[in-house]
Amino acid sequence: MMKNNQRTFRLTLLSSALIAAFGTAYAQEDDDDVKPLITPTSSVSVGAGYWTNDRPQMGQYDGMRDQGLYGLFDLDVAKRIEETGTWIIVQGRNLGLNDRDVRAEFTRQGQYGGYLTYSRTPRNNPYTISTRLQGIGSTNLSYNAQTGTAVATPCPSGAGCRDVELESLRELYSVGGFVNLMPGLDFKVDFSNETKSGTRQWGWGSAALFSVEPLDSTTRILDAKLEYAGEKLQLSGGYLGSWFNNANQQINERINGLTATGTSPAFNALTPMSQPLDNHAHQLYADGGYSFTPTTRATFKAAYTKAYSDGNLQANGPCQNATLLNGVAVNAVTTNATNVNGPLCGTPSSLNGQVDTKLIQLGITSRPLDKLSLMANYRYYDVDDKTPVSQWATASTGTGAGNNAGTAAYFGLYNTPWSYTTNSAKAEATYRLPLAISATGGVEYSNQNRSTPSVGNTYVPFRSDITEVTWLAKVRRSFAENLSGYVSYRYSSRTGGSYDTVNQGVNPLGATAPNVYNINALPANLINPLHISDRNRNLWRVSVDWEPIDKLSLQFRTDQANDNYPSDGRPYGLQDGKNQVYAVDASYAITDNWIVTAYYAFNKTSATQNNFRGNNTAYSPASLAAAPAASGGTSVGNFSTTLEDSGKSAGLNVRGKVTQRISVEAGGDWFDNTSSYNQSLSALSAGNLYPVGVSSNPTNVSGGGPLPDNNYNILRLRLNATYALDKSSDLRFDYLFDRFRTNDWSYTFANGSNYNYYSGAVACTGCAPTSTINGVTGVNVADGTSVSQKSNQSASYFGLRYIYKFQ
Repeated sequence: MMKNNQRTFRLTLLSSALIAAFGTAYAQEDDDDVKPLITPTSSVSVGAGYWTNDRPQMGQYDGMRDQGLYGLFDLDVAKRIEETGTWIIVQGRNLGLNDRDVRAEFTRQGQYGGYLTYSRTPRNNPYTISTRLQGIGSTNLSYNAQTGTAVATPCPSGAGCRDVELESLRELYSVGGFVNLMPGLDFKVDFSNETKSGTRQWGWGSAALFSVEPLDSTTRILDAKLEYAGEKLQLSGGYLGSWFNNANQQINERINGLTATGTSPAFNALTPMSQPLDNHAHQLYADGGYSFTPTTRATFKAAYTKAYSDGNLQANGPCQNATLLNGVAVNAVTTNATNVNGPLCGTPSSLNGQVDTKLIQLGITSRPLDKLSLMANYRYYDVDDKTPVSQWATASTGTGAGNNAGTAAYFGLYNTPWSYTTNSAKAEATYRLPLAISATGGVEYSNQNRSTPSVGNTYVPFRSDITEVTWLAKVRRSFAENLSGYVSYRYSSRTGGSYDTVNQGVNPLGATAPNVYNINALPANLINPLHISDRNRNLWRVSVDWEPIDKLSLQFRTDQANDNYPSDGRPYGLQDGKNQVYAVDASYAITDNWIVTAYYAFNKTSATQNNFRGNNTAYSPASLAAAPAASGGTSVGNFSTTLEDSGKSAGLNVRGKVTQRISVEAGGDWFDNTSSYNQSLSALSAGNLYPVGVSSNPTNVSGGGPLPDNNYNILRLRLNATYALDKSSDLRFDYLFDRFRTNDWSYTFANGSNYNYYSGAVACTGCAPTSTINGVTGVNVADGTSVSQKSNQSASYFGLRYIYKFQ
């Protein structure tokens, strides 16, 4: 039998003398090795980079859209004051570019701290725009370059055209800090101020008219709270406020490039367009948790918010009157034809919006048994919209035509307050079985009660009560130390109450128009809106983690989801939907110095929907009854459309050291997205130009289809190499290659020409001259703006920088 002899070192007079003589030297040697590991490292880098071509798509946000030379400057400085335990950190990113971030902070551990940040994010419009629009950047916009004449030639070749570049800039300042008031209790405050300026592509008019939105807004957010952290109880509560101010709450649009002698005064009338209005919100909140036992913990959250929208809109010139059926007017003011696009008489200058929100959330987790874990939570969310209901416009004051044949008018357009209350709950249990298997089961419940419009016309069905129940089953197993995975299944069913009937064409004062057709026969009443319709959803998910050898790890995942939308007598809308996801990630360590990572992902989403199509010049109750189930291509009928979106992405990266001084990293990413529109179009009249492939008549869509796919393809290759000049300085070289390709036909006509905003559907009676644009003769073109983009964009980047490191 062997004995373990315990040896004890005794501190003798000799050993004490040796330690006294050499211990300091040994400690100093250890400090030299340890100090770099515990002392923060700082760095500063300077350099320059060059892009060989413009990058309209890939350079929208990084501040390097155009070809040329750019300055590179980054810093990361960290200092710790040992005597006081204070950290001082200053960081800067992309300081030589238009896209930059700066942060400075200091913290005295356990006592107080603060920070200050600044960041700016540019956004450059990727399209080439040629327009005659005047006043870009202001709130007064007009097409007045050719006063007294119609625009006979679309841009970019027509007179008065010019190219414009639209860009916006977000600048964010934030400041905050904390102070410890007593053990476990901190006071924290954060404040941010974000401004947005510049211009953004926009549009207006019942016909397609190009416009530009001038941006000049400020958003401020203040968050002040107390945080308490005890052994069992943690609490946080405070005040959160936000203020939004828009200097451009209203834009005034005018088309006065046509003669004023015409009988369509709407072309020359000033049209006020509302923008996001000033608003502010104030919230009181509290949240926290309590650990009853080491295995049981409860959490809660409560918040109350009051939000207001009180921006003012200014009237420009006389208002316009609205006439209802049988001559009953909203007020006694007579319609002024010179301002037919002006605000409705009696419309308030302020929305006076108010929304009150309440939130209560409770949760608990527990492990009553070693093999059993339980979780449950409940959430109550109530939105009470107290905004007054006002009439803001009237769509027509004359005898109805087209879709409203037989009615005397469209009636008032009102704002619709949206109030809703949502109660949701979730319960879940996990039990660990033998053979390294764990099983999870759960259920989720959600009920939402929504308000519905009570005044004015409605054009789609509404539903006030929606309930959704979801069941979850999940099994996880570890097959071995290097192989594990799980399979989960979710089934959800959404149902609801009855739909409100669409009341398009009904007099809100109760009078009945002569020959008004039965509102129950309107196709709009047969719509099944996707966000409130009944839906059954099945979702399968499989995930596997595998390490076949020490140096190789693999992760697999797939999702399979199927949606079904029961029509319940409402045939128009989504019928079904599918989603598939496949993804794999891999990592392989070739040696201690070389690592390879790669990924591939595929996703595909498809949906089938039934649609109704009516000819505006022939649609009536009689025509609907005559062809209730006709196929696409007739003036009135039903047709089905399948929409599909698929995406693929792949990436490869290699990182390693060539020598002790040289390290490299190389790789690339590839993304491909395709949107498919499996539908054919048949023209109701000449002049509808869509790129539908082979057609018997290239100037319209007769016999054409299906619509071609839209494809976006992005490839990015990268290489960087770092050479260590010495222990404190490096030299880094970067190379990037960007390529963007697309066949997007959204801004292209079927004949290959650039898209033009030209009001082809609106003719100005008596205005001259008329013109022929893309095969359409006899219209008075009011715009002519063209929009295009390069279908193939590529550029290379070369960068060199010097990096200095210090402690």
